Amino acid sequence: FIGWMSNWNYAQLTPTQAWRSAMTLPRTLHLETVGGSVRLVSKPLAVINPENNSSVRYEIAAGSPPLLLTSDALNQSQIRFNWNGASVNLDFSNEKGQVLRLKLDATFKTMTLDRSNSGFVDFEERFKNEQQMDWNPLEGENNLNIYMDASSIEVFVNGGQSVLTAQFFNLKPFTHLEISQPLEELLVLEHFEIRPLESIWR
Repeated sequence: FIGWMSNWNYAQLTPTQAWRSAMTLPRTLHLETVGGSVRLVSKPLAVINPENNSSVRYEIAAGSPPLLLTSDALNQSQIRFNWNGASVNLDFSNEKGQVLRLKLDATFKTMTLDRSNSGFVDFEERFKNEQQMDWNPLEGENNLNIYMDASSIEVFVNGGQSVLTAQFFNLKPFTHLEISQPLEELLVLEHFEIRPLESIWR
């Protein structure tokens, strides 16, 4: 499956020149029983999701400052890790102060993307709206798999049980990642990896 990465609310208005919109990464689709209900699961092809052999581990204790990471490859990379299912915020930012925020809320069981301060957002009022979908935390280990491109983000949670895709139009590449724990609980990240992705254009 390859999806159209846009929305008819603003497909003709996006602030681009050479082309408009994009297509998602190729994915597989299948049905899976999750929590007693049948759910459509979407996963990136194995060829773009190699085995994660990272041994990097982070802990963010309750009340601790956020984890701050910097990478020049962040805006064209795969970011992935396993974690203990606690609520977590991920802020992608650049030198212009623009921020793309992904929030996973274990209390309300939601995944939310806020791009209201991510760059060019004024071309259509609804583009600023938060995108939100269900996310059901698993008992024990959960996993997060993110693909960042020049102007898009694709998020796969728990093997594609929850998936979110969106465009953004930042003025400068995102080079900083801030990971924080919004509630008073321990956040444990394991097998953490920022894997640079090669461009298909050059």
